[in-house]
Amino acid sequence: MSDSISLRLFRAHSQRLDDTWYGQNRRNSFWRLYFNDSDGASVSSGGILYPVAARRLFLLPAGVRFDFAVEPTNGDFPQHFYVHFDVPGLAGFRLREAFDTPLSLPGNPRLEERAEELRKLNIPRLNFELSSDLLVQSLVLEALGVAWTMLPSEKRSHGAIFSTEHQAITPALRYIEAHLSEPLRNEELAKLCHLSRDHFIRRFRAATRYAPQQYVLERRIALAAQKLIFSDDSIEKISTECGFANRFYFSRMFSRLMESPPAAFRRDGLRWYSQS
Repeated sequence: MSDSISLRLFRAHSQRLDDTWYGQNRRNSFWRLYFNDSDGASVSSGGILYPVAARRLFLLPAGVRFDFAVEPTNGDFPQHFYVHFDVPGLAGFRLREAFDTPLSLPGNPRLEERAEELRKLNIPRLNFELSSDLLVQSLVLEALGVAWTMLPSEKRSHGAIFSTEHQAITPALRYIEAHLSEPLRNEELAKLCHLSRDHFIRRFRAATRYAPQQYVLERRIALAAQKLIFSDDSIEKISTECGFANRFYFSRMFSRLMESPPAAFRRDGLRWYSQS
């Protein structure tokens, strides 16, 4: 059985970059897809510089720490088309595990022509129409497919191993993603997988490298980070919707994992994420 892939689209927009397109030590809780009409923009991660080449699709995976900057080319800054999105569920977990660096996709005239059309549409920043929504989703899904074929064979085979040898925890992963606002206890997750509590914890850690409750916490914080940037909900409401008993505990956990309190993360995010 294949796990279906769905997308959460947060934002798609086209804009002319300038020297304010600059940031350091950023970390995504979502993915980014870039397409620029000229050279000049770049992303660095892990001490490696990744140019955002003209008219090439560029993926920045969730969870990657990065810096970004732009220089004018022949006196002009690039026209920049970007999509912010996430991949929920088991498919999202497998993609996050597989991709840990920025990635420039090889030349693909058909995809690049589609990205150029979307760039020229100048989609409204915060609301999609159905037609543009479908076009953006199609572009992102095909870009992810191309990126997957670029992975080393051992990473692709690890994905296949996960889907066969570690199917025991698949029901728990699916349930976690769909019920992050609810209590998620190891005993109940183990029952979904028809395993004892201790056996479930061992299998979960072997498959994901996380203890179940640490994985739940990471997913709740990622969802909260997205809501802080892409919604106007209060921090109290976000903490509740993401499964935290109170704002104090939410703020403590968020600060520990994201290295910024929720209010500061939202304030900085509205400034930085709205332009990149």
